[in-house]
Amino acid sequence: RRQYGPCGACGDMSHSTQFWRRRCKFCKQVHEPGRCEVFQELTKLVRTKVDKKDIAPELQTLLFGEPLN
Repeated sequence: RRQYGPCGACGDMSHSTQFWRRRCKFCKQVHEPGRCEVFQELTKLVRTKVDKKDIAPELQTLLFGEPLN
């Protein structure tokens, strides 16, 4: 069995950081859930500078907790 060395994200010896499955699907980095800086910045931008009625209902739920009617 091939050894990759310790994973930089979790320390496991069975895989490299490139194949770690717990990466953020939004920014592709490794961080704690809810700590994505890219998502937080996008949320802040959308909340302040975009007409909320133009956002798709799925994104409204993601950003604001419920769709705006």
